[in-house]
Order: sequence, then C-alpha cells, then structure tokens
Amino acid sequence: MFIYMLMIKRDSTNLLKKSNLKVTPQRSAILEVIQNEGHIDIERLVEKVKGIIPSISVATIYKNLNSLIESNIVSELPLPGRKKMYEITHNKHIHFVCKNCNSLEDIEVDSLEFVKIFQSKFAPNIDDFDVTLYGICKKCQNK
Repeated sequence: MFIYMLMIKRDSTNLLKKSNLKVTPQRSAILEVIQNEGHIDIERLVEKVKGIIPSISVATIYKNLNSLIESNIVSELPLPGRKKMYEITHNKHIHFVCKNCNSLEDIEVDSLEFVKIFQSKFAPNIDDFDVTLYGICKKCQNK
C-alpha cells in the first residue's frame, strides 16, 4: 500500500509539472484522491481532501479543481440524472453506468477507429466524442 501511495504521489507531481502548474499540497491531494477513487463527485472529493488537509477550504478545492480541468489534467463528466463526476484525463474511453447500483466503469476503445466510423457515415469533421452507455452491470445481474 505504501509503494502504491508513493506511485500516486509521483504521478500527480508529474502531471502538474507537465502542465506547467505549480506543485502544491492542495493540488497534489486533489489529484491523489481523484486518482485513487477513479471517478468521484464533488461532495466526496471535498470530504476526502479534507481528510488529508483538514484546514483546506471548499473554495480552495473548487479553485484548484477548476485549474486542473482547464489544464486538461482532470475531466468533468456531466452524466444525465447524476451529479457531475471527475476523473484523471487519460485516453478516450466510453463510460458505462449501471442503472441498478449506479456504478461507473470505463470501457477502453480504439478512439481513432471509433471516430472514423462516424466520420464516414455522418460528418468528416468529428474530432472528439463523449459516450455513456447505460445498463445493468454483471455484478447486479448475478445477484
């Protein structure tokens, strides 16, 4: 567990440096929590970050979260009927939401191939996508 936490700390420092953002304890804590959780809503993020830095204000968390989003380090996931979720920005992927337990999973796809299919059928200028699938996850199906 200790080695895993060191890896997360190093990853958050590298992400900040690559984006030319100052490495601060607040930004590092926010990134560590998001990376550890995978997907997280703002209430849980505030709770977890305050567990690491009890004196941090909610305004500071929002300010730093917004700068991480603007720098494309963190992505905001606006999911219909749910609170916005946040995740570390990485390769394009599809989200799967279980309609029963509300779990959120990432599905890796070949984004280039995915976009090519839609470019050939609908519009040649597609350069980005955001797809969310809804259904019942395997865990809920097996109950």
